[in-house]
Amino acid sequence: MVSTGSAATGSLIGLALGDALGFPTEFNDVPSILAKCGPWRQMALPQPAFVTDDTQMTLALGRGLRTAMGHGALTPLALAGPVRAEYVDWWRSPDNNRAPGNTCLRACQLLSDEDRPWAEASQTGSKGCGANMRVAPVGLAPGLSPQQRSGAAQLQSALTHGHPTALAASDLTAHAVRVLADGARPAELTGLLRAHAHDHRTDYREDWLGDLWQHAQDPSPTAFIARGWDDCLGVLDRLDAALGAPDPEADPPPDSVRGCPQPGHRSRLDRGGGAGHRPAVLPALSRRAADRAAPGRLHLRRLRLDRLPDGRLRGRPPGMSEHLTAAGRDAVLRAAGLPAVDLAAVVAEQDDPLVFATVSGAHLYGFPSRDSDVDLRGAHLLPAAALVGLHEPEETRTRMWDRDTVEMDLVSHDLRKFARLLLRRNGYVLEQLLSPLVVHTTDVHKELIALAPDLLTAHHAHHYRGFATTQWRLFEKTGELKPLLYTLRVLLTGIHLMASGRLQPHLPTLVGELAAPAYVPELIAAKEAAEHGPAGEVVDTARLRTDVEALYARLDAAQAATALPEAPGARDALHDLIVRARLAGPEAPSAER
Repeated sequence: MVSTGSAATGSLIGLALGDALGFPTEFNDVPSILAKCGPWRQMALPQPAFVTDDTQMTLALGRGLRTAMGHGALTPLALAGPVRAEYVDWWRSPDNNRAPGNTCLRACQLLSDEDRPWAEASQTGSKGCGANMRVAPVGLAPGLSPQQRSGAAQLQSALTHGHPTALAASDLTAHAVRVLADGARPAELTGLLRAHAHDHRTDYREDWLGDLWQHAQDPSPTAFIARGWDDCLGVLDRLDAALGAPDPEADPPPDSVRGCPQPGHRSRLDRGGGAGHRPAVLPALSRRAADRAAPGRLHLRRLRLDRLPDGRLRGRPPGMSEHLTAAGRDAVLRAAGLPAVDLAAVVAEQDDPLVFATVSGAHLYGFPSRDSDVDLRGAHLLPAAALVGLHEPEETRTRMWDRDTVEMDLVSHDLRKFARLLLRRNGYVLEQLLSPLVVHTTDVHKELIALAPDLLTAHHAHHYRGFATTQWRLFEKTGELKPLLYTLRVLLTGIHLMASGRLQPHLPTLVGELAAPAYVPELIAAKEAAEHGPAGEVVDTARLRTDVEALYARLDAAQAATALPEAPGARDALHDLIVRARLAGPEAPSAER
């Protein structure tokens, strides 16, 4: 299991180690680094190893955040005082001799005047990396609502770096840390970040930032904050381009990474400038990659995709809202190509009762391969005692292991956290909730399903558009079937959702219900035989590019015309459901066997 605590420990230790590794190269150009340190892959951690001001200020923020949260609910007033005091203490510390940036020094000097409002100390002309490098504790802090996490990330930045890009970048990095700690896959990250940026592009958090925008030159608070989010969206475009054609030996152009975490590893050492660019998301990415690299990729039973007379494919799962008996559910799992492994035993092994467990990933999307793993997703119910004491609850549990020669990947959230994710307009958790590939269900699961229509919004199009962009960039790099099918699947799912108000993740079904490229069934059949096979044997890239661009245009048009609301409903109903389930005790989910 990977708990919130271990995610926090790994992220912060990884940040400090990367900081110490890069410190000796600070302000050196590439020739100087090579002359002093030799080949970058053979660089050893210095002895002794010193961190820079980035780690020092990360710890300062963490201490201030801990103090603020120790006094009750996190509010702007509760956070500003302790974090301001920690920043000033850092500024006064004799250990503050690690080449700190002038922005932090100037702002902290002004903050040391206790009578000065913090907004007057904020450097609104600086969008430097300092605020972004230290924000990891906000992403890792448990129990915060999305609004609290966003507000806290922006406020901790605003105390020193008040430029709207600094605010938005800090918010975005805290969100990245949070979704990775919650179990998001690295391949999903840029799509999730893009959706977050679009969702909040015009949200000026006046309750956290006060009149900060008036210290800049923008005509309105909306224009002020949109300027920062637009910068971040531009960086995400360049990040997708860099990930589409990575070169581990080349130093990326400065304007492709300035002011944001750099995508390459060597570039963190070969940059003439600060020792920054070591965000805490990297240890989380590395840990997940290591977990996935266990030996012996396993082969699952083949999914047969036999043609029906009308050209459709067999093996499609039933509709997303259907409820079946236990025997019926098992039949659906087998038809979708799931291996003959005892998934009920997996459910029984969990420490806390599961509200539901479903299969997601390629089996849900309708294009599993022989070596596809089994992606189990769900929600569990922690006992009330786990939430009211001093110990931090383990709200998210992740596990990867082999069972009966099958590779398993389990991610489960406590019911309260799962409900919060539903309200964030995240298509993945809705797909998991509504998946017809049901391993375990309860009465609470059925109530959640009944609330799902009120959680669908027009903004879910941002989620699917962002993920499609990430997967298309990956396809352009590799030419492989898997990212191409993911691209087509998420675009068609988004179009279908905007047009019909119904969520359909199953690609063969989408092909039957929407106008889709005629070669999709051939792509699915090819991927069944080879997970990482080339798409070029089925269709040429020029045609693909034309078809994908057309799907993007259709998604844009469908979103513009959709009848879906701008914001999710059902918040009060979700709250009532969580309270009832929690107070009923550990046996509350009332499982169906």
